[in-house]
Amino acid sequence: MTTNLTLMTAEIAEYLSTVPNFGVVCSIDGPKEIHDCRRVFKNGEGTYDKAINGLKHLINAYGEKSNSLISLSMVTPRPANDVVMKKNSKFLQFSFVGT
Repeated sequence: MTTNLTLMTAEIAEYLSTVPNFGVVCSIDGPKEIHDCRRVFKNGEGTYDKAINGLKHLINAYGEKSNSLISLSMVTPRPANDVVMKKNSKFLQFSFVGT
């Protein structure tokens, strides 16, 4: 399943984690300033905070299975310059440690 995570609750995550070998692909496009420049709600508010909260619910529910059943999908805004790529690389290396 692929999700933008904005509607992910602890209850939904808990249910998904009980389905044998059920993988979830999570769309997060990088750190807040990059993600929110393209992924917004109808009112123009960025979705990053909701997405990260949803991802935390999934990681908590899946526990040790997170490493094999949860993955990230990232769309890089154009132009994909060195600054954006460095920010995204740093984000991926450090953002989810200890969640």
